[in-house]
Amino acid sequence: NELVEAKLAMDFKLMEEALGNDYLLVLKLHPAVKVDVQSLNSDFIVNVDKNVALEELLAAVDILITDYSSIPFEFALFKRPIFFFSYDLEKYDKERGLLKNYQQVIPGPISKTTEELIQQMKTTTPNDNLVAFSKTWNKYSDGHASERIVSYMKELLEEAK
Repeated sequence: NELVEAKLAMDFKLMEEALGNDYLLVLKLHPAVKVDVQSLNSDFIVNVDKNVALEELLAAVDILITDYSSIPFEFALFKRPIFFFSYDLEKYDKERGLLKNYQQVIPGPISKTTEELIQQMKTTTPNDNLVAFSKTWNKYSDGHASERIVSYMKELLEEAK
């Protein structure tokens, strides 16, 4: 299985050297990934237990670094910077497939190397694309979605009588 044998492509030492004075790297890997993250322990890296709720973690961080996950959809609600570490973009697209026009749709820059990611983190600020992305994908995330579904279900039940 690819996740079980996953290798972390990010150079954490380089990240710490470049960003360690200003950032902490909060690391939460996909639950299926079997990598010894304890060996990465440092003052720079905070390993998050797999049982910590992702929603709580997203609310606590200032920046998101992700790959091809669906996390940016939720994180975009915060209108905070998102960076895509997609070192294997072409391979991933060929083998698994990506959203059409993926590179134009996502709300942040893509980096293929740790050096590129560091540079982007130092120079990129949130832009209109992030706001537009959130508006498009989260237009029903207004705190009233459950209320709307209950009302809709009530209407259907009334019509069925």
